[in-house]
Amino acid sequence: MRRALWRAVRGDVAHRKGSSLLLLLVVAVAAAGITAGLGQQRDAAERWDAAFAEANGAHVAVFGSPDALRAVAAEPAVAESSGPGRITLVSLGQQDGRRTDDVDARAAGPVRPAVGRPKLFGGRWLSGRDGEVVVERSLALDLGVEPGDRVTLDGQPFTVAGVALDLLDCFYPECDSATVWVPDQAMAALDPAGQGSLLLVRLHDPSAVGAFERDIQARYGTGVSHVLDWQDTRGDALVVNQFFAAFLASFGVFLLLAAGLVVLSSVSGRVLARYRELGMLKAVGFTPRSLTLLVLGENLTVALAGAVLGAVAGGFLAPLLQLRVAEVLERGGATFPAGVLLTAVAVVLVIVAAATLLPAWRAGRVPASRAIARGAGPVSTRPSRLARLAVRLHLGPPVAVGLKDATARRLRAGLAVATLAVTVVAVVVTLRFDRTVDALAANPALVGDPYDVAVDPGTVPPAEVEAALAAQPVASWFTATSRRGAVGDATFQVRALGGDMAAAGFAVQQGRMPANDGEAVAGYGLLHRLGLSVGDRLPLEVSGGRLDPRIVGWYSESEDSGEIVQLPLGALRRVEPGAGAGGYFARLRPGADPAAVKAALDRVWGGRAAVEVSGGLPDAFGAFRLAFYVITGLVLVVGLLNLVASTLLGIRERMRDIGILKTVGFTPRQLAGSVATGAGATALAAVLVGVPVGLLAGRVMVDGVGTGSGLGPGWGSSPAGLAVVAAGVALVALGAGLGALASWRAARARVVEVLRAE
Repeated sequence: MRRALWRAVRGDVAHRKGSSLLLLLVVAVAAAGITAGLGQQRDAAERWDAAFAEANGAHVAVFGSPDALRAVAAEPAVAESSGPGRITLVSLGQQDGRRTDDVDARAAGPVRPAVGRPKLFGGRWLSGRDGEVVVERSLALDLGVEPGDRVTLDGQPFTVAGVALDLLDCFYPECDSATVWVPDQAMAALDPAGQGSLLLVRLHDPSAVGAFERDIQARYGTGVSHVLDWQDTRGDALVVNQFFAAFLASFGVFLLLAAGLVVLSSVSGRVLARYRELGMLKAVGFTPRSLTLLVLGENLTVALAGAVLGAVAGGFLAPLLQLRVAEVLERGGATFPAGVLLTAVAVVLVIVAAATLLPAWRAGRVPASRAIARGAGPVSTRPSRLARLAVRLHLGPPVAVGLKDATARRLRAGLAVATLAVTVVAVVVTLRFDRTVDALAANPALVGDPYDVAVDPGTVPPAEVEAALAAQPVASWFTATSRRGAVGDATFQVRALGGDMAAAGFAVQQGRMPANDGEAVAGYGLLHRLGLSVGDRLPLEVSGGRLDPRIVGWYSESEDSGEIVQLPLGALRRVEPGAGAGGYFARLRPGADPAAVKAALDRVWGGRAAVEVSGGLPDAFGAFRLAFYVITGLVLVVGLLNLVASTLLGIRERMRDIGILKTVGFTPRQLAGSVATGAGATALAAVLVGVPVGLLAGRVMVDGVGTGSGLGPGWGSSPAGLAVVAAGVALVALGAGLGALASWRAARARVVEVLRAE
């Protein structure tokens, strides 16, 4: 029996090549989506971790005065350190004058530091001679700079000796500043006043960075001006990939739903088409159990081949989805982690088995006599309500016949509608995402950047900065001074805001901006992490003192996954009386050109202050948009292929009816029109179901991604109504057209050929 069963499985798979190919395609697409989504997120994290380990990366980067940093290096928790070394902000310009960027210049000797050791990707390290510079890799890629090129730092000429990787912060331009390394003697000329120093440390317990940061800031006060820890840096470097992976995983659900529904529709159709064959198999000794295993085995055989094929394709696709991380860390080849591959194959096979089991069980219980006598079973000849309505409205016999045939097999019609509805949901979600990206591009405040021009004053006094801004088309400005704060063992960024806080432009989603020194506004990610709500007190430790502001609102912020609190500068000065204004952030009047304002300020200050224009959205969002349109296209293809397969199966079952219709005067055009009407009605039903579900699913998905990224819920934009209507009309038209195309051969067949075949 086992051999007979296996021969029957192989024979049916080979005989029904069309439906087997459709199932294989759907399963392969679903497995590829799962593998690529899981693989790209896992691979990005592993590549960053490997680079961090190779560089002996710093667990904590501490900025401050040299004396305080030397004391920090002697702390018992510190296992190893490099520095302190001098660091300053300079303007890097390309030799041909094409572009200028503000970067952090760090003094370095001919030996690379032991902690945070930069990995060379081209050229060599500094030799100790003057006039050389090593450029951080993400900046070099963005500028197109290679070893041997000439650049300027604050107008002084340098030769690029090498390109090296730095893991002190996330990669440029996602993070504003990048690094260049210069010889010690060059630093003396670039920064004669000695503005700042940097210490890189590794801890005995890397997981205790929060407690270490809290302790050194309490112990050394203003001697420690700023702290970066490796956990935040890692999160910032991978946040875009995680954002992308979250959407890929969500779209993977659509692929799985579509796969399950197509399998269920395909199996049901194949069982109905094989009633006589199944009855004959029962007559020659096949038991209900063996028939169930036969149907299940056929689909699992095809599904296993498709799942393996898709998993392998996903392994090749995953490295292409690494975005900026892969570009900076070097994009590798295809990866096939066993855990990811097995997960993808197992998930897909479970979906296929679940979708197959019910029709397979029903097939095994069909009595042999009924199956042989009735073949595919009775088809309802009673006109549906839609068909009767078409008759009353005098829409013509082709429309009435098409609407009747569309619902003749209610289970099959329901599955076809459900599969196409999943496609509609995917389209609506994609349209929502597309509109959301446009909204983010138009309003960078949604990701925490509510400014057009940023100024790091450097040596320029605050009064001079404010006077220069007043002379430009500036609508409002605020200042931001960053510190590290703590609540218990949780550490995070604290921003002290000065200037016009009310007009700062942050996207406050609940509550308001602070109005006095006893209030604060928090990023959604921080509230979520600490389990707090608007109205609660925040027991904040910062700059060696304790503040207890009331949280009066939360806002959208992507930096540090939204784990940031903002309070008035006056509040910080309660515990740090000498706290300065920090950087200046200006919003321009409507129609003003940020590049022109930057050029004007550069002329005024002559390089003494660094001026930057808001960079807008990362380029990765363009890749997101393309990826989701491709995935949605695949889901659409799967849904339409299922509609075509269902239509063809219905045509084969109704060949006798087609012959009768031709004998009573139906023309080939009318027959094709009737089938097109049925397919179009199926697509219309899918649109009516899928659009509201898609609107709800899109909101849930975007809110979920926002919650994980720090933007919070409620930040997405609804899809344009006209775009949704146009997509629905296009899908109905496409369904009708494919129905007409699928029926054309049968519609043109001669009556005698139809009846002979029957």
